[in-house]
Amino acid sequence: MTGLGAGGVHPSYIHITDAGNVVLYCMFGLSGVFGGSIINQFGPRITLMIGATGYSIYAGSLWYIDQGKGGWFNILAGFLCGITSGLLWSTQGYITTVYATEQEKGKYIATTWLFNAAGSVMGASIVLGLTAQNTTVSGVPSAVYITFITIECCGILVAALLMNPSKLAYWIMQIIGALVITSVTDAKGYQRRHRAFAGLALVAVVIGGTWIAMITFLAVNRIDRNDPRGVDWTDGSAFAGPLVIYMFFGMCYPLFQNFHHWLYSSFSNEPHVLGRYSGYFKGVQAFGTATAFGIDSNHTSLITMAAVYFPLMMVGLSLSVISAYKFVTNTNYGKEAGVVIPAVIERKLGVHSVDVNLEILGVAYPGEEGREKGQEKGEQH
Repeated sequence: MTGLGAGGVHPSYIHITDAGNVVLYCMFGLSGVFGGSIINQFGPRITLMIGATGYSIYAGSLWYIDQGKGGWFNILAGFLCGITSGLLWSTQGYITTVYATEQEKGKYIATTWLFNAAGSVMGASIVLGLTAQNTTVSGVPSAVYITFITIECCGILVAALLMNPSKLAYWIMQIIGALVITSVTDAKGYQRRHRAFAGLALVAVVIGGTWIAMITFLAVNRIDRNDPRGVDWTDGSAFAGPLVIYMFFGMCYPLFQNFHHWLYSSFSNEPHVLGRYSGYFKGVQAFGTATAFGIDSNHTSLITMAAVYFPLMMVGLSLSVISAYKFVTNTNYGKEAGVVIPAVIERKLGVHSVDVNLEILGVAYPGEEGREKGQEKGEQH
């Protein structure tokens, strides 16, 4: 919906949708911070069902203002959607990091994004099919909103089918082919620390090149947001350049998102810890998005925003290098009490989850020595 520009409504309403998005992502951030605790309390299925309720309400609010109604509903819907979105995306992070083994976390993360991208393609195809002959800058027809609302309501029912981690059979899971970043993060024959730095290099090159292309395009063409030029897919070469940059930004998002999702998942295998990490990750991301919409609502020039966002992105990647250096180890199995090691990993490592947990807690060692070792390992944990 955001990709439609002003949420698909008439361009004159963009200030309303910007305000709604600021509220949405502020609440998204708060909800994400507490999302891990809510998942740990109620479980992923209930949390996901609640999280899936907000998007249909938000789509309905865009339809409402597109009919010439007041913008209050969009603000309220942004508030509600922000709360539920934090829960939904925290659960997504929880599922992809807790349900998978260390060797398959990248594949699980990529699989969720494969379906996410497929949904975006389907949504864009629906919009294109309904508006291909419309050459005016007038928003999208009501049929687009009705279609999205119907699909999003179905998501609530699908969430009820989610299986609990304790009932998941790791050895029979077949994961859909990984995306580009997954071939790096899950590459066999390389230590996890090496894969972390290789992934960072790939992300930095693609994102850096795309941002440089964007800034160059804006500088050369002197785009004035106060006097926007309508460009359609029928305009040939005038459409091709921006389309290529837009497509690369489409690649940048999952590369950046999936890699950092995998990066924090490499810090631990403990479900409660990963639940909190997932919430924090989406919360901080949402606060950043809220800030971006707030800046955009003040009609800041596009070249100025790009010149600010690009260095911030590079600073963030530099911090990721530090995190990878300090916290990524080749495995966390056998280091955390309460983590059940999958059978296939137990056989490979020659250990057993029960024995490992007893050792970590100091139970496997008799007497004073055992208590001291247990305390030492507990402090490390």
